[in-house]
Amino acid sequence: MHFIKTTLAILISLLCYSSMWAQVEPMLPIKISGKIEVERCDSVRIRIHPYSISSNLRVLVKDTIMKTDNGYFEIGTESNHPIYMQIYPLIDARIKGYYSNFTGTAQMFVCEPNDSVFINIDDKTMRASGRGQDKYNLIADLWKYSYYAYGMLITRPTKLQTDEEVEAIGKGQEAIFAVKSSLLESRKYLLSDDIYRLMKMELEMEFMGIELYALSTALSNLSVNHLQDISKIRAIKKFKQKYLTPISYVEKDTNLYRYSSLYSHTLFNQLAWRNKLREPSYWEPIDLEELFELIVHNYSGILRDRLLVDFISTLKGNYDVEPYLDRAAGLVSDPEFAKIMDKLGYLRTGKKVTFFSMPDSSGRYWSLDDFRGKYTLIDLWYTGCIGCIQLARAMTKDIARWQDDPRFQMVSISIDSSKDKWLQSLRGGKYTHPGSINLRTEELGGLHPFIKSYDIGTFPTLMLIDPDGKLLHIGVQSDKQVRAILDRVM
Repeated sequence: MHFIKTTLAILISLLCYSSMWAQVEPMLPIKISGKIEVERCDSVRIRIHPYSISSNLRVLVKDTIMKTDNGYFEIGTESNHPIYMQIYPLIDARIKGYYSNFTGTAQMFVCEPNDSVFINIDDKTMRASGRGQDKYNLIADLWKYSYYAYGMLITRPTKLQTDEEVEAIGKGQEAIFAVKSSLLESRKYLLSDDIYRLMKMELEMEFMGIELYALSTALSNLSVNHLQDISKIRAIKKFKQKYLTPISYVEKDTNLYRYSSLYSHTLFNQLAWRNKLREPSYWEPIDLEELFELIVHNYSGILRDRLLVDFISTLKGNYDVEPYLDRAAGLVSDPEFAKIMDKLGYLRTGKKVTFFSMPDSSGRYWSLDDFRGKYTLIDLWYTGCIGCIQLARAMTKDIARWQDDPRFQMVSISIDSSKDKWLQSLRGGKYTHPGSINLRTEELGGLHPFIKSYDIGTFPTLMLIDPDGKLLHIGVQSDKQVRAILDRVM
């Protein structure tokens, strides 16, 4: 039994028995139970991933919230290959970050067929007992150090000023990596050789991913004007030299690449950043064709399949990847990853939009049929989202202009689980527009079937639907694309 953390892009996945390296038949049970001893915690959120896809595709994840019975919970499933799981203690229907992060329960655990583990969770610890307990406890212990590492990134300055900062930014991370490596070595005897080898590689990938995240965040905050500064260009060159040399791979390690949560995503990020930081400006939009061809011609097997999934799922929010869907799907050879590519088919324009009934502030429920015959622009947001406020402000004049046309309808959908918070935001007027039909996903929040069906995990997201109910566009903060389409058709 195991639990998983798919975050911001940096997670550890670990495995522990030889059964991990080959699918087994028939389907075998996986049982996870435990007790949460955290004040006011009355429920638990459990997320099951068939594969650890770093982009955290919601269309693949089984997300369950269940009430605990005096703190006790239990969930069972069946599988013929390793799956991934996370558990989050909930307080007042919200994830208690301190407990879910510090105790290690938010980490991704690899669950193998026949695992049976009981988890005890209190304010500061998470300990497992039962079949597979050693790997769970090791993962939780390792995650505590990762939690500190991520905390260091949050408090770091986000602008690179000198070459020395490029060198200094990783010193604390290196110290944490050394401690984690030592901990892994001290418990090596508890693991199979395959699992030890994977865990050691995953630690290296986690370290590289954290460094890549820290420096890419810093670079993202540099303006175009700053990039003309010679010292900044030097810093970028050093960043590319130190962190963007593509990591090597051994083609025969098929199952390692199949089940690793970090390897393919770290490699993909390296390839994408090398593409973006190309001369002469060192700050260009990703050349999709160049990156796609690089993946196709330099990698093979399971690793190429995973990189192609990363290409579509990671870039879909900010780039038009629809032209690559069929090409990528035709190249993916593994049946399981072919299914994942098929799930990404929701990105295809021209497909009928799946819509679920949602209420407005008066309690009336609306469905997509209510908007037939109109170009419907859906704005998905949540209270506290700064980008959502900025997007609403940027589109004010356009919305007012389009609303003069009877063929247009603006629809606002909030994922706020709290109705009071949603109503307060509506009254404030920062997130929505006059004339908009304002809906809410109710208590389901981001777990609403509509949100999951379209893999919406970043906000604000815009969705444009034509008068026949077919998808014209979906993208994160994509007001320019929406503006171009509506100005053309209306």
